[in-house]
Amino acid sequence: KLRTDITTQRDAEQLAAFDSYKNTKKSEADGLKESGDSEKVLLLISNAKSAINALTYDESKSLDNNKAKVDAIISELKNNIKAQRIADKASADEAAFIEYKITRKADASALAKGGDSDKVLLLISNAKNDIDDLNYNGNKSLEENKALVDAIITKLGTDIATQRAADKLAADKAAFDE
Repeated sequence: KLRTDITTQRDAEQLAAFDSYKNTKKSEADGLKESGDSEKVLLLISNAKSAINALTYDESKSLDNNKAKVDAIISELKNNIKAQRIADKASADEAAFIEYKITRKADASALAKGGDSDKVLLLISNAKNDIDDLNYNGNKSLEENKALVDAIITKLGTDIATQRAADKLAADKAAFDE
């Protein structure tokens, strides 16, 4: 009977230690939250905590082996959060890039002046189409992607100045020839 009482006491202590460890690790999971995390990240944390809650103490294993199951959930959670945050940032950067393209197309339109030739207006239209054709490149930073748009606008400014000078020269020549 004494042996049974000692075994029962030890089992109860190990179960209490396991429950305490699970609570500590659930708090650790909550501590992984960051300001601005997406719903997907918060769901990963919630699911991990539920998985930890669902773990039962396996009496055929040592306390350390039981704790290892909890640790595996936390380790997987950390990896999944990292991957999700990367995906969330890429998605946010792509949305910012789309907004930037819209702004820069408006900038291109604003370069038109009354009296511009059809050639100048075509340059603007083509530049806006080139901007539309740009897709976000996930292998580059947001700033690198924006730089591609900016390059189109810079070239457009140069092309417009060149075309306006050519248009003026042609108008002056036509006026002279009269």
